[in-house]
Amino acid sequence: MRVVTLVRCVLACLMGVAAASCGADKSGITGPGNPGPINDVRLESDVGDYIGGGQTYDYTQANATITVTAQGGHLSIGIAGDEGWSGDFQMPSALNQLQDGLWRPAPGSTPSTGNYVYLQSDAGDYIGGGATTTYTPATASIGVTVSGGHLSVSVASWSGDFQAMTTLSEIEAGYYADLRRYPFHNPVKGGLSW
Repeated sequence: MRVVTLVRCVLACLMGVAAASCGADKSGITGPGNPGPINDVRLESDVGDYIGGGQTYDYTQANATITVTAQGGHLSIGIAGDEGWSGDFQMPSALNQLQDGLWRPAPGSTPSTGNYVYLQSDAGDYIGGGATTTYTPATASIGVTVSGGHLSVSVASWSGDFQAMTTLSEIEAGYYADLRRYPFHNPVKGGLSW
């Protein structure tokens, strides 16, 4: 199965969930663990796909049992009709707690109080040239801009951007794993560019 087809199936399922939650009748909604009855789901498959066989499947409560549960960033959709389908979607956790053993600057290399930017480059690194530098407001102009989940930093001739994952509405202290280059990152994981 091609990734495009999987994405289409996921989007079709999520569109069905969104359409159902936007209906006028809200009487069946009981809370985050059970969002209530879903009115319809459409699954589409491209010609030649192993799963779905190039068919389009439309399900309503008249021709299938449709179950949806959502809790804590996890969404499950099940369809029991002429065919059986199920799908599970999980949002990543907001972020991990800071962990022991992660990199930290050498003791005494950063000021004990006040604002600073500490940059350390590995030997042979093209960008930083292997240098380690600590900037303070006394030695360089430091600019910081925060807007929701985006943080921009500028100091001397350097600038950087950090974008939190889409599940966070603002920056939080913590360990952000598997970041890729901003702005070409996966928005669900977050991004970093310096």
